Amino acid sequence: MSRLLLGLVVLIPALAQNSSLSGIVRHPQSGAISGAVVSLTHLDTATPRKTLTTPAGRFVFPALPPGHYTLETRMPGFRSTTRQLRLLGDTPLTVNVQLEAAPASGTLSVLGQLPGLSPRHPNRF
Repeated sequence: MSRLLLGLVVLIPALAQNSSLSGIVRHPQSGAISGAVVSLTHLDTATPRKTLTTPAGRFVFPALPPGHYTLETRMPGFRSTTRQLRLLGDTPLTVNVQLEAAPASGTLSVLGQLPGLSPRHPNRF
């Protein structure tokens, strides 16, 4: 019986050390972003976890060990964000993320001929 009690005394504090991380991902006009990829990596163990935001923009990572983490948020059409954070044992953390629209990229080519130019001399004005 004393071994069982000793085992519980050791096990209960270890279980209580876990924490959680949650938050909401939004765009600059405060609207929720659904389907954003949220990645959380424990820096000491390099253990990655991923989740998608809900239609309300929420994400949750339950039962996390304390330590230092990298939180990355990605969504097509928006700039990715990365931040470092520290989770303490038995202390849930809320981190809200705002994604900004990514600048449009690409190449625009316009082909044509100005009126009055000869096809033989396209660069002559």
